[in-house]
Amino acid sequence: MPTAVKALRFGDEHVKFFTAEAQRTRSYAEALCVTPRSLRLCGKKKPRIIMLSNSLITRLKFQHDTISELILTREENQLKSRQDPTKWSAFEQVVHLVAYQPTFRKRLFEILKGNGPVFERYTADNDPLFYEYLSKPLNELLSILSEDRSAIIDLVLSLTNEQLQLGARHPKYGWLTIAGWTEFFLLHEAHHLFAIFMLTKTANTMSQQ
Repeated sequence: MPTAVKALRFGDEHVKFFTAEAQRTRSYAEALCVTPRSLRLCGKKKPRIIMLSNSLITRLKFQHDTISELILTREENQLKSRQDPTKWSAFEQVVHLVAYQPTFRKRLFEILKGNGPVFERYTADNDPLFYEYLSKPLNELLSILSEDRSAIIDLVLSLTNEQLQLGARHPKYGWLTIAGWTEFFLLHEAHHLFAIFMLTKTANTMSQQ
């Protein structure tokens, strides 16, 4: 969230902004905190123009490129080797990220229907696409990742103010607008990128011993 947003006080059902930039940035705060009670929780009677933050847009466009950077010096068979038999390998982490993108895009289309759906928690074990992608070579997976990401970017950046205010309910995190779901998508991706980073660095350390 932009630094100009100094405090969000939901207990009193209003938002306080304390800087000159607040007027410009408050729309981003509203994009993440609106609820089925409209914007009343944020102290607004009518929807304002919702802008996606520069941070969110930049991460949406480029964060996935980190995968190629992290695995650049590793052979595919090395990435497929599990360091812990009970946990995913770096390759499986990549497959998960590639397989989840179509689910996220489908969820956006469901939200855009305007019915306020409730989504179940995504589990890779229940996703046939995850198992299908496990058999694909790494270069093909990265190509699929890039193509699907472009489709997501085009969709999100084409949405109107009214569409950005639409949302759905997450079983753990509650009501999220499209901006909130996109932030959640990117943070989930970042979590797995860090896992890939740790796995590749640990593998390097073990190979040097």
